[in-house]
This record gives sequence, C-alpha cells and structure tokens, in this order.
Amino acid sequence: MKNTLIKALKFTLCILPFSIVAGISIGFYEMSTGLADSILTQMSSTSFVLFVTIQTVMFALICGFVGYFIAEKTGLVRQFSFLQ
Repeated sequence: MKNTLIKALKFTLCILPFSIVAGISIGFYEMSTGLADSILTQMSSTSFVLFVTIQTVMFALICGFVGYFIAEKTGLVRQFSFLQ
C-alpha cells in the first residue's frame, strides 16, 4: 500500500507543471472571450488568473492522485517503456 501511495504521489507531481500551464491558459482564455467580465469588475485580472490556476491545480492533483490510486488497485496501470 505504501508503494502505491508513493507512485500516486510521483504521478501527481509529474502532472503538476501541466496543470499550472492549463490553469493559466484557462484564466486568460476566459478573460479574452468575455466570460469573466462580471467577475473582473470585482477583482483584478491577476488575482482572477491566480484563482483559476489554483482551482485547476487542485482538481488535477486530487483527481490524478485518486485516479492513479484506483487504477493501481484495479490493475489498470501498465508499464510504459521504449523498446527497440
């Protein structure tokens, strides 16, 4: 069980940079399309992007950890390697 938790933690740390980039992209996309105009009247654009990024990172980390843990326990994780 401890080995599975360590593997799940390593997986979530691997997806962390991707979730940060995704959160920043989502924040700027929402501002550019006008979806966040009513929110931006109450806060600055920097804090809006920061909150959207934090939300995206938290969802990715929680779902990534739980998903990897469940996949490992059910036998859905396969070894990945490049063989020639």
